Amino acid sequence: MIGIVIAVVLNVVAGTIGGVIALGLAFGLIFSTHQRSKMIYDDLQRIKKKLEIDESEYASQVFRVDEEAEDDIHRDHEKGLTEINEEIEKELEKYIDQQKTKKEEP
Repeated sequence: MIGIVIAVVLNVVAGTIGGVIALGLAFGLIFSTHQRSKMIYDDLQRIKKKLEIDESEYASQVFRVDEEAEDDIHRDHEKGLTEINEEIEKELEKYIDQQKTKKEEP
């Protein structure tokens, strides 16, 4: 949002050269972000190498943990549905009993 405002102001104030300056600033910001990301990635790789973390082993552990979490979620969901179904059945039985008593009263 701020970048758009700056680009419009530069374009109005400096004309065509303002647009070129805005493009140059945008390129510089993108390049700077890319360089910073690359440095962080390289640092992470050095840390992994120093701590002897194997990428494939780590990925398999994460996958196993994800599978276990997913199984827990499904188990909890099924358990919750069973409880909800039982509550609904009780309410329906209660409603049926009420209807039967209403028919017997007149």
